[in-house]
Amino acid sequence: MSEETKVGQGGLVEDLPLWDASALAPNVRKRIIFGPGQFWDDYVMRHFTLPPGEKIPPHRHAWDHFVLSLKGHGRVVVQGESIDLAAGRWGRVPPDVEHVFENPGDEDF
Repeated sequence: MSEETKVGQGGLVEDLPLWDASALAPNVRKRIIFGPGQFWDDYVMRHFTLPPGEKIPPHRHAWDHFVLSLKGHGRVVVQGESIDLAAGRWGRVPPDVEHVFENPGDEDF
């Protein structure tokens, strides 16, 4: 089957291009999995890697944040409430609500 006739597509997250996310916190890595011009024009699915001991400072934005932890152990703090994000856990940050992502662990989150 040629590339043009394939229905499904897939690959490794690590093979996707890295985007500069250093404005969020030092050494944060970001990849776009789906988004405008890449299979999903109305939304964006991103993959972030937050190194040990780092945190993304308080911020807010006008959209929902749906989070799925794939590796490590981190947390998101939403209006003072800490939500555990060990590997396999999920969380949601409502729009326009201040939140912080933290990696208190000793491996990438």
